[in-house]
Amino acid sequence: MAKLIKGKDLNQKQLAEVKEAFKYRWTHEADRSFWENTFSPQEVRVSDREWVKLRAFWFINSGSKLSKLARHGHCVPAHQVATFE
Repeated sequence: MAKLIKGKDLNQKQLAEVKEAFKYRWTHEADRSFWENTFSPQEVRVSDREWVKLRAFWFINSGSKLSKLARHGHCVPAHQVATFE
C-alpha cells in the first residue's frame, strides 16, 4: 500500500528522495541542462521549497521510501490530499 505525504510534511530523507526522483522539475535549483534541450513552459519557475510545498508524494505506508507511483513521476497537488485519503 501507499500513502500520500504533503511536501510540507516531508522529513529531510524524504525530501532528498523526492528531489532525486523528480529531477526534471521547473524550479530555480533544478538541473538547468534539462531546460536547454526542451521547450520552456510559460509558467514562472519557483524555488524547490515552493514546488515541494505545493505537492504531495506517494510513499510506501511506513514512509521510508517513495512508492512505485512516485518513482514513475506521479505526484498530486497538495490541496487534493484529502480526496485520496
